[in-house]
Amino acid sequence: MSSSTTSTTSSSKLLQQQQQHTPHSNNTSSNKFIVKSPFQPSGDQPEAIAELTDQLNRGEKFAVLKGITGSGKSFVMSHVISNLQKPTLILCPTKTLAAQLCRELRSFLPTSSVELFVSYYNYYTPESFIESSNTYIAKKSSINDEIDSLRHRATRALFTRNDVVIVASVSCIYGLGLPSDYLEAAQNIQVGSHGDINFYKSVLSKMLYDTPENMYDLKRGNFLPNYQNNTLKIWPPYETFPVEVCFDFETGRISKIIKTLSAADEVAFSLDTSVAPSPDSTVEVDEYFVYPARHFVTPKERTIEACDAIEREMHVQTANLKDSMNFEAAERLRQRVTNDLLLLRETGTCPGVENYSRHFAGRPKGEPPETLLDYLKMSGKGGVEGRSVDSKDWLLVVDESHVTLPQLKAMYGGDRARKVSLVKNGYRLPSAFDNRPLKDEEFWERVDQGLFVSATPGKFETDSSSDGGVDMLIRPTNIMDPELFVRPTKTQLRDLRGEILTRAERGEKTLAMALTKRDAEDMATFLQENDVKASYIHSDLNTVERADALKSLQNSTIDCLVGVNLMREGIDLPQVSLVAIMSADNQGFLRSETALLQMVGRAARNVNGQAIFYADKITKAMKSAIDTTNWRREKQASFNSKNNKIPISAKGSEIKSIFDIFREEMNVEELGSDVEWSRSRSPHKAKGSTKVVATPRPALDPTLEELTYNLPAKTGIYKWMTERDGVTLYIGKAKNLSSRCRSYLTGKDERPRINEMMKKVKWVEYIITPTEQDALNLEAKLINLHQPPYNVALKDDVSFPYIVARTSDDFPRFERVPKIPPPSYRTDGYEYYGPYSTSQEADRILETIEDDYNLRKLAFEAKNGENRAEATARYLEEFENCKAVLFESEETRISSPRVDLLFDEEVNHSRDIVGIVPIDPDKKSPREFLVRVCQLRKGIYRGERDFQFKLPAGLTEEERERELSTIIFKALERHYQDPLACDTPEQLSSLPFTFLPDSILAMLPISPESTKELKNIFRFHPSQTSIRPPKVRSLAKRGRNKNTDAVAMQFVTDNLAATAQEIREIMPLSLEQRGTTKKMIAERSKNLKTMLHLPTHPSRIECYDVSHSQGEFSTCSRVVFIDGKPEKSLYRTFNIKSFQGNDDYRSLKEVLERRFKRAYESDSDSEWAIPDLVVIDGGKGQLSAAYKGIRAAGVGVSGVDSNYDLTVPVCAIAKRNEEVFALSNSDTPLSPLNKSPDEPGVLMLRQIRDESHRFAITRMRARRRRDFLSDTP
Repeated sequence: MSSSTTSTTSSSKLLQQQQQHTPHSNNTSSNKFIVKSPFQPSGDQPEAIAELTDQLNRGEKFAVLKGITGSGKSFVMSHVISNLQKPTLILCPTKTLAAQLCRELRSFLPTSSVELFVSYYNYYTPESFIESSNTYIAKKSSINDEIDSLRHRATRALFTRNDVVIVASVSCIYGLGLPSDYLEAAQNIQVGSHGDINFYKSVLSKMLYDTPENMYDLKRGNFLPNYQNNTLKIWPPYETFPVEVCFDFETGRISKIIKTLSAADEVAFSLDTSVAPSPDSTVEVDEYFVYPARHFVTPKERTIEACDAIEREMHVQTANLKDSMNFEAAERLRQRVTNDLLLLRETGTCPGVENYSRHFAGRPKGEPPETLLDYLKMSGKGGVEGRSVDSKDWLLVVDESHVTLPQLKAMYGGDRARKVSLVKNGYRLPSAFDNRPLKDEEFWERVDQGLFVSATPGKFETDSSSDGGVDMLIRPTNIMDPELFVRPTKTQLRDLRGEILTRAERGEKTLAMALTKRDAEDMATFLQENDVKASYIHSDLNTVERADALKSLQNSTIDCLVGVNLMREGIDLPQVSLVAIMSADNQGFLRSETALLQMVGRAARNVNGQAIFYADKITKAMKSAIDTTNWRREKQASFNSKNNKIPISAKGSEIKSIFDIFREEMNVEELGSDVEWSRSRSPHKAKGSTKVVATPRPALDPTLEELTYNLPAKTGIYKWMTERDGVTLYIGKAKNLSSRCRSYLTGKDERPRINEMMKKVKWVEYIITPTEQDALNLEAKLINLHQPPYNVALKDDVSFPYIVARTSDDFPRFERVPKIPPPSYRTDGYEYYGPYSTSQEADRILETIEDDYNLRKLAFEAKNGENRAEATARYLEEFENCKAVLFESEETRISSPRVDLLFDEEVNHSRDIVGIVPIDPDKKSPREFLVRVCQLRKGIYRGERDFQFKLPAGLTEEERERELSTIIFKALERHYQDPLACDTPEQLSSLPFTFLPDSILAMLPISPESTKELKNIFRFHPSQTSIRPPKVRSLAKRGRNKNTDAVAMQFVTDNLAATAQEIREIMPLSLEQRGTTKKMIAERSKNLKTMLHLPTHPSRIECYDVSHSQGEFSTCSRVVFIDGKPEKSLYRTFNIKSFQGNDDYRSLKEVLERRFKRAYESDSDSEWAIPDLVVIDGGKGQLSAAYKGIRAAGVGVSGVDSNYDLTVPVCAIAKRNEEVFALSNSDTPLSPLNKSPDEPGVLMLRQIRDESHRFAITRMRARRRRDFLSDTP
C-alpha cells in the first residue's frame, strides 16, 4: 500500500472516531443545516432560492445571484446552504466583510457551526527587494492570537461535523500546513487509559503546546501540570476554557476529564439528550480529542530531511549565482540560509521559515501548497454516509464576487513578482516560489460547485452560469433604487453643501465620494469651514478608526462622511439618503459602471434615497449605471404597484469594527474571568503581589557578567558573539548599553531563540553612537551586512527622509519621501531637500507650510471651486514663494533642521576618520595616547584599527601639538602600509568593501610633508583604482561640513575613550610598575619563586579580595594573571551565600572552599584548574581563613600539607606596609617574607592585588546599586 493511501486511510479512521465522540454528533438534526428566522422569504427571494437550489442540484458547476444592495443576499445564502446540506466555504474580499457576514449567517443557522477564517495578522508588510533603489524591505507583521484561535475553531469544526460554514477572506488560498499531519498529530485522551502527567507533557510538546512561565499565565496553546493534585490542564487554541485531565495515583490511569462549557458548548450539549451540563457549567466527558496548537506540525524526522534538502538547494543556487557573476548575491544567500539552518536544526523554526515550506511538506518543485481547501476535502465523516476523505463534495460561495474574484486571480502573480527579485539577489532560495497562494486554475480544480453573489457580477461570473444569473431586485423593505441626477462640477461645492444641510434638517445623512484620499481630507475640511458637520474616511485609517467614523455618522455627530471607496465597508446605513459622487466623469476603476452602481446602492436603505453625479460630461460608465438603475426602478415600481407595497426605510444597523466582532466570537470580555477561573481552580492561591521574578539563566559563560558590567551606560549598538573574533550571533541597539546587555543574563526573556543564543555567547562588542537615531540606523545596516542568525528579521534599509517639491505636477506640492532615489531614477522636475533626522521632523516642516501658506486649501479650491483659473494662479504663486523662503534661501539652509548624519550613505559614502585620545585623561600632561582609524563605507561602520603611542617627556605645548599631529600621520602610515591590513591584491579584492577611502578626516591638521608622503603610499597601494588618491583634511571650522565632521569625530572619540578606559582598568599601576616587557616579567617571576619557595616559576596566579559596604552587599572577586598579564576572561565574582554581615574571614573561607571544590572536576586547562599561586588581599587572619577554606575543599596548601592529592601555594599581601606572608610547618610566628615593598616579586603581587581590589569594589557597588533600586518603592 502506498504511503498516500496509508495516510488517507488513517485520516479516515481518525475522522470517524472524532465524529462519533463529538457532542451531538449522533443527533440527526444536529448534522443538518436548519434556517431559523423570525421572518419568511419575501419579494423575489423565494424564486431566487428555488432557482439557485435547482441549478446546483442539477449538477451545474456555477450559479450566480445578482442581488441588489439590501435585497437580503445573506438570508438567501442561508436557505441555499440548508437546501443543499453541504459544508460551505464563503469567500469575502475583506476581513471586515467576512466577520460581518459570519455574524449574520450565525443568526440564520444557529444550530450549525459557522466559523470565521481570516488572516491572523494585525498588520503585514511582505518581504521585498526594490532593485531600482537597491532597497531590501524585511517582512513586518504582528499575529493576533484571537484570530488564530478562530482559525483553529474552523479547522476543528471541519474534522468533527458536517454542518459547517467557513466564512473566509482570500488569504485562505495560502499554505496552511498538511491537514494529514495536523489530523494525525491529534491526541485522543480517554478516561481509563494508561499514562501519567509526564507522558502527556511529552505528547503535548510534540503538538507544539507550551508551558506558561507560571500558573497564572495559562493561555490558549498552553498546558499546565499540577503534580500535587495529579492533574493536567490543557488549553487548546479553539476552546474558550481549558480542559482538565485528572490522573489516579494508584492505577496510573486517567480518572476523569472535565470540560468547562462555553455558551456555544451548552447549546451543543443541549442537543444531545444523553449528556446534560452540570449546574456549574462543567461536564465530565469520557474522552476528548486534542488538536495541535498550530496548523504547521512537522514530524521531527521530516524536519531533518527538510534541512538537508534546504542545504542542498543552497549549494546549487549559490553555484548558479556565481556562474552568472553575481558573487555578492551568492555570498548573501549562503550567509542567510546557513544562519537559518542553524536555527532550524536547533529550535525547529527561524525567521521566514514559511519560505522553506515546500521542503517541510516534502512537495515536489512547483506543486501547489496545502490550503484550507484541502481541509474541506477531509471534512465530514471520513467515509461515513457517502463522503470520502478526498471528497470535493462541498460548496463554494463567493460574496461580492466582482471584487473577490479579481483578488483571487491576482494573488499568485503579485506574490511571484515580488519573489523574483528576492531570489535573483540572493535573499531567498528558489523554493520560496512554492510558498505561495494557489494559481487561478489550481483553485478552480479544487472546487466542485460554486455560487457567485454580487449586485454587479463580472463577465466571468455571468459567462459561468447557464442563464446569466438569477436576479433579485426586490428589497424586503420595498425601497426602490435611488433616483439619479447629474449636475455640473463648477457649482458642486455650493450645491453639495446645500444638499447636506437640507437633509440634516430631516435627520438624514450624506455620503460624499471623492477621487483620492487627499481630496477626501480637503473636502471634509472645506465642509467643516462652511458650517457642515463632516469628517473623512479612507484606507489610511485603521479598522477601529473607520468604524468610529461610521458610528459618528450613525449617531448624528456628523451629517456628512467623505470617503474614496466606501464599498469596502460593507455597512449600509438607513440614515443615508444621499450619495454624492465627485468627478463622476473621471475615467478609471473608481468611476467604472460597477463602482458607480455600488456607491449608488449606499442610499438604497432610505425611502428618500438619491444619488448625484457631479460631472461635466456623460461617460459610458455613467450612462450604463444610469440605465441599469432606471431599469431596476421600473421593475421595483411595478412590483410595489401590483402587490400594494409601501416602501419603508430599513431599521438602524449596528456599526462594529472587526475587533469588536472578534471579541464577541472569542468571548474576550470573559478573558478576565478566565484568569480568575484558572486561579480559583488552583490549589495554591496568590498572596500579595503576583510579580514573577525571573531566575538567572544557568550555564552561561561567567565572563559575560564582567563584560556586560564594563559596558558604558551610553546609547549605541551591541553585538553578541561566539568569541572575541568569532561569529556575530545577534545585533541590537540600546539607549543604555550596560543595562540592556545585562538584562540578557537575568533570564527574563524566555523566548527559546534567545535562550539558545545565550548558550553560544562568549563575547560582546559595542559601538557608541551620538544619538538613538544613529543607533537605529547603524543597527539596521550592520544586520544587513552581517546577517546575524538570531535577529528576528533583517530590518528595513533605514534611511533618512527628504522633502520633495513636485514642481512638474499640474498642481505642484511638497511631500515627504523616505529616501532620495539615485540620480538615474529621479523624476524630472522633482527637487529634493534634506535629509532630515526623522519623519516627524520633515512632517513638522510640512505642517508649517500648510499653516503659513494654505497650499492644500488653495489647490482644492483651484480644482473644485467656481473661480478655478484665479485660484490656480494664486496657488502657483504661493507655492513658489514657499519654496524660495523655506528651502532655497541661504539663511534657511544654515538654520534648517536638516541633519549631518553619521551613517547616512551620501554623507559618509567612503571615508576614514582618525581620532586620538589620551589613555589617562586625568593626568595633567598625559604621555600615552590611543589613535583609531575608523572605516565608514556606504554609511556602514566597517571596522577600525587602534594604535598606541607614547610622547617623549619634557615637551612644550607647541611641541606636543606637533607630536600629536605626527602620531596621527604615523598611525595612518602604519594602517595603509601594514601587511596585516592589505597583503596582496587578491586579499584586498576579497574584502566586502574598498580598503582605500575617497577621503580621510583627521582630528588634527597633518603637515604638508606628511600629506605628500601619504599620497605616495596611496599611489602605489594595491587597492588604488581611482585616478585621484584619497583626500586628507582636518575638521572643518565653518561651512556645510562643520556639523558633519563634528558628529563623525565625536563618534570616533567617544568609542576611543571607552577603549582607553578599558586599558586603564587592566593597567592600574604606573607605567614604570606595569612590567610589560618580557624581561621584566621574567625577573619578577623569578624573584617571586625564590621568595615563596615555589617549585616552578608561577605562570597562572589567582588573587582573591572581599569588599562590602557597612556589612552589606559582601562580594569576593577573583582576578587571574597569566605570565604577568591580566586574563579578564577568567575574572569571576562570588556573592556570599552562607551569611550576611561584615566578616572577611568567613567570606574568604566560603569562597575558597567553593572555588577549589571545582578543581576535582576540572582538566588542567580548565578555568577551575589548580593555579601556580593563590594570592590573598590581606594579612595573617585572611591567610588563615583562606587556608581553612582550601582544606575544606579537600585541597592542601604547599609547604604545610603533604598528604593531599592536590596542593596549591598560597600567600597574602597586606596593604599597609606591603608585607608578604605565607604559611609553613614551623611553629614560629609568621613574619614578612620581603624586605622591601619594591622588590620585583612584590611589585607583581601588588599589581595583581590592586586589580583584584578594583574589580571587587566595582562589583560590590553594582550589587548595592541594583539591590537599592529594587527596594525603592
